[in-house]
Amino acid sequence: MGRDRFSGAITQEADLHFLIQQLDGIRAFRRVDPARIEQSFNRLELYRIWGGIKKDVHRIVYFPETIQGLPRLIKITTTLRSLFPIAILSLLLSVLIRLGIFPMPITSVYLIFLFVPLAIMAAFISTDLTVRKRIAAVEKANPELHVAEKHKIREVIVDLLNRLNVEIRLKKVDPQRFRMRLYFDDYPGIVVLSEKVDRVFGVFRRSYSRYLSVPSGQRRK
Repeated sequence: MGRDRFSGAITQEADLHFLIQQLDGIRAFRRVDPARIEQSFNRLELYRIWGGIKKDVHRIVYFPETIQGLPRLIKITTTLRSLFPIAILSLLLSVLIRLGIFPMPITSVYLIFLFVPLAIMAAFISTDLTVRKRIAAVEKANPELHVAEKHKIREVIVDLLNRLNVEIRLKKVDPQRFRMRLYFDDYPGIVVLSEKVDRVFGVFRRSYSRYLSVPSGQRRK
């Protein structure tokens, strides 16, 4: 996300594009890595802007860890996610054993390689949904939660969008190269192409929309 998808090199536009999406996600209480955000701000030499919202970003990003019982569930979710490569390998082995490519003395061994990854994925989905529901419940019960912080972050996003649009105009870059899936559509400087309600794991309908957008390519007046 932080690299130009054509040249492979980190560019000013790529960092701006990355930051806009990450900060928009934070407004929606998405869990992101503040360290990566800080790196992009540093490359852009926007130290003052980052310094002005760093504490706000941290308050929102680490907010779930203040909810009773959630830190343990978050650690479990993180651990299960880290097991995904092993689960995929195990699933692949089960298929190869079943096809006879890797013969086993006990033919039912493939069931172990089959059900272990399925169990890991099922546990991850269940735990992750529980974490999301707990966070959503707290947000719903506290509609004014982090309103001031989110407002400051929105102002920075608007500033970054303006900078990106300036770069697009100066370098005559096609705005379509910087498509974004945003949680909010209240930014001047974007053109919303479509609105879609996402689904969790392609099954469970979310309660909010995502907006496929591109920079307008016009500098804010």
